[in-house]
Amino acid sequence: MIKFFRKIRQKMLTENKFSKYLLYAIGEILLVMIGILLAFQVNKWNEIKKDNILQKNLLKEIKIGLISDLKDVTSNIERQQEILTNQQLIINWIQSDKEYQDTIAKSLADSYQGTYFGANDGPYETLKQIGLRRIQNDSLRNQISNLYNIVYPLYRKFDDIYAENQMGMFGKSSEHLSEITWSQLITINDIDRFKSDNKYLFAMKTTKNIGKILINLGMIPTKNSIEFTLELIEQELEE
Repeated sequence: MIKFFRKIRQKMLTENKFSKYLLYAIGEILLVMIGILLAFQVNKWNEIKKDNILQKNLLKEIKIGLISDLKDVTSNIERQQEILTNQQLIINWIQSDKEYQDTIAKSLADSYQGTYFGANDGPYETLKQIGLRRIQNDSLRNQISNLYNIVYPLYRKFDDIYAENQMGMFGKSSEHLSEITWSQLITINDIDRFKSDNKYLFAMKTTKNIGKILINLGMIPTKNSIEFTLELIEQELEE
């Protein structure tokens, strides 16, 4: 195209038609400008494509981490509910006239168990280093930030409160148990004295109640938030 205009320009000069030559010269300049603009636009498209690929890769990494976290918290909910059930069995036994049997001993051992949330924060830390704005969807970006900065810390806070109260129950147990073990049945030194210890009963009930709070305000909201975040990520990856 440029060669064509150059030929026309030479012809116009030969024919001494300056005005027409000027018109074609302007056209040639416009062609060069259009070429530059197209080059800029192509470069912009390439940058957008690179950003989209980076965003999808980041979301895929976060998705993998969240799937792992979802399995963890789901398992913790089931386990914590089992612990609560056994704690309630011990409370009922203490307040009854029933004898101390192997089933009660197993429930007592399980009452001292706990759960741990090992969240996979690595992908989110990577996202923060690269920049949260890499996630172009505002709703998804806000949800991811809320999950890792609010929901997870709240779960961990309830986890710590439960563990702290459980340690208080451990302290009361030293007056009645020779040891706490999960590999064999626990022996109570003096059953009547154990049952009449209101401070121990109070510690067990308190730990059980905080366990319910841990499930209802820590674990279940975390599970729901993870599932919602995964749904948003799936929608974004499909686009």
